[in-house]
Amino acid sequence: NPIYSADRIIRLFFGIAQRLTEEYTVDFKMVNGIPGVIVTINNKVTYVLSFAFEDEKISNIYMMVNPEK
Repeated sequence: NPIYSADRIIRLFFGIAQRLTEEYTVDFKMVNGIPGVIVTINNKVTYVLSFAFEDEKISNIYMMVNPEK
């Protein structure tokens, strides 16, 4: 489901960060040709995010949870 306001997006990311109590890594990589972040928890890719830009600002954030499913 799309999340539209910056406030809700920030709350979503803080909620995710609070769940990262286990061993995790955050890698900045290109995802499908655009800048992205890959979050690995306990050596398993758990979140993949990619960011689209317009006028040098983030216009869209695409997030996949548990991409191996």
